[in-house]
Amino acid sequence: MSTTPTSKALEGEWNGFVFRLATDEDFPKISDLLRDNFFTSEPLTVLWGTSEEYERDVDMMCRAMLGDNLSFLALDAATNEVAGVRLNFHNARESQPAPPTNQNAKRITYLLRLLNEKSQLFDTYKIEEFANLFTTCVHKNYRQRGLVTEIYRRTIALTRERGYFLAMATFTNPFSRAGAAKVGFQELARIPLKGLKDEDGEELAPGASDDFCITQAVYIL
Repeated sequence: MSTTPTSKALEGEWNGFVFRLATDEDFPKISDLLRDNFFTSEPLTVLWGTSEEYERDVDMMCRAMLGDNLSFLALDAATNEVAGVRLNFHNARESQPAPPTNQNAKRITYLLRLLNEKSQLFDTYKIEEFANLFTTCVHKNYRQRGLVTEIYRRTIALTRERGYFLAMATFTNPFSRAGAAKVGFQELARIPLKGLKDEDGEELAPGASDDFCITQAVYIL
């Protein structure tokens, strides 16, 4: 008989929210949250636009992540509504990303490769695996309440409990970047997007400001 995964380090109440690990049964609510609150505010998606194909691909990735038992929900304690989600996965040296199937995924894969070439994470820290913090998404009705920072605190506790040496996060959103910095994430690599071209010679972020960038940060557990 299967059992629901638990985490003493993660679970509990804080400031009107209840935190618990996410399971496959939660996926429909997670998918709805991303469609209504992530694709409409994540800077690169806002710049490039979205598509059913892209959102379907992200859905597939996120659903697969749930199997690692590293992702979790923040629920409104009064209504049980999903206020936020933290999607994480196990990243081993031999892990290979799925080939991109649409233009947005191709561009993101390219940017991640540039970051990884800069950081050389596995060799820099002499590790074979780490916790990859894919994304945080908070419902627009629950923003500006400190939830992002608390999500990062609990992410640290969960990944430490799971025995990881290091957690890594990638940021395009300055609010998530600031929330992670508050709890001690250290920037390891930065790619300014202004004037940057993709592999086809097309500008990735036309009209980007000087401070528009994608960054990689780590937390040593």
